[in-house]
Amino acid sequence: MRNHIGFILVILQLLSCSGLEISEDEKQLLLSEKAFTDYGFTFPDAPQGKYSKYQLPDGAIEIRYSYKGYALDSSYFYLSNTITTDRNAGDAEETYVTKEESINLSTVINSKLIPLEGFHFGEESVLYLWLTDNEPVGNYFQFRYKNITYQLLLQGFYFSDPEDWTQFFNKSIAPFVNTILQQE
Repeated sequence: MRNHIGFILVILQLLSCSGLEISEDEKQLLLSEKAFTDYGFTFPDAPQGKYSKYQLPDGAIEIRYSYKGYALDSSYFYLSNTITTDRNAGDAEETYVTKEESINLSTVINSKLIPLEGFHFGEESVLYLWLTDNEPVGNYFQFRYKNITYQLLLQGFYFSDPEDWTQFFNKSIAPFVNTILQQE
């Protein structure tokens, strides 16, 4: 029952968020579909997704980028990544747990998340391979460091090998993360 209550609370919290203007510097902290061109995807005029920034009722600030569409080669591709900056590490721990529980609740029938072991970042992190009908379809990654929580959901592209993920992380995500952590 606790999971359902947490999920409902997240939905209510999101409904009570106030939208803010996202700066160009903040946009640069978020991963866009351009990060996947080295993997055979072509996205002319990228980024084409939606940037958003919210202040949550508890004072946390959340910035997000999401893209849903097709690459030039007609491959389906979905990307969503979020950076939440809480007021303190305790609040960030709650954010981390709530986000991880909500992704587990939102898996659809015939889908499951399989942990990919061997990659860790920050104070807490999880990396999953997302399967639908026992076929890989994407990844879910999340970490927390101090008062920062980062969440990434991919569909239409995936990493099944933690070594490949580590290379992608170091090239595409770590530079943004290091910028955020230096601001703290």
